[in-house]
Amino acid sequence: MLNMSNNRIQSAFKPLAAVAGAILICSCGGGCSTTQPYETVTPGLELFEPFDVPLTVNEQGVAVVTVLTSMGPVELILDTGADQAILLRTDSEVINSLPRTGAQWKSSASGVLRRAAAYRIEAVSIGPLQFTGVEAVEEESSLPEFMPGDGVLGRGLIEGLTLDIDLPASRLGIYPAGVLPPDINDDGWIVAPLDSIHNGPVVNVRLDDSTTIRSLVLDTGAIALGDDGLYGLIELPDDIRPTRSADSDYPVFDARNVHVGDADIGPLSFYVKEYSQPPGTHGFLGNALFATHRVIIDPLGKRVFIRSAD
Repeated sequence: MLNMSNNRIQSAFKPLAAVAGAILICSCGGGCSTTQPYETVTPGLELFEPFDVPLTVNEQGVAVVTVLTSMGPVELILDTGADQAILLRTDSEVINSLPRTGAQWKSSASGVLRRAAAYRIEAVSIGPLQFTGVEAVEEESSLPEFMPGDGVLGRGLIEGLTLDIDLPASRLGIYPAGVLPPDINDDGWIVAPLDSIHNGPVVNVRLDDSTTIRSLVLDTGAIALGDDGLYGLIELPDDIRPTRSADSDYPVFDARNVHVGDADIGPLSFYVKEYSQPPGTHGFLGNALFATHRVIIDPLGKRVFIRSAD
């Protein structure tokens, strides 16, 4: 997870192969309707009844989910950009009750490798889904007060499943692989291909009139806080320059139009910074998008569905 606050970038909850991204808020324009019916793909995982998990969303757009474990309930930040199953804060009381199983190599946001303690959680339940022998990794980085909970729920347990992320309604829908919500053919959905799955859900975007593609991670755990709201984080192409300075260490680009696939989701502001994690990506679309949109990530169909919450 990457936290940008107090005019600096802090590293927190950064797994080896993926970074937890940024929080942003945007005012989006109208979407486009789907022009063909979308059907459920033949699932590759065992079928289960789709279910919703309640989310607690604070003023900064941080979404927290409560999972049941063998030690009792644990509050975790939902982080679609982290490939780990669970990362636990060093100061979490949960760690004291877990057996240590060894260590893993982890990289910081700056790419520095270090060893991180690993622990075993005997049982974890998310709704009706139950997992045993779940490995959790300790994260030594500190988090600001607005980042609540005991740690992070990454993609490790739910990777491959369809995620219906609806922060405006404070809910997370979980569907079997390839299964889509019943209202997926209603008007208003923007549909775009997922460029990558293993480095996190990545979409290709264009900014304003630029023809250069930027690959951005759809990340519910990335935080870019400015004095005037929540931003994205991007490495700009050569044909675009920042539009203004901000009360931070980084310039800002105010995009009039953010094109996801062939559709325009409207304006969005980004902090400008060179970035290379995960490999081949250029930044993050985070909770600015998620705070104002319902987003369905369909890994098996390699596509994402986006609809304004308005």
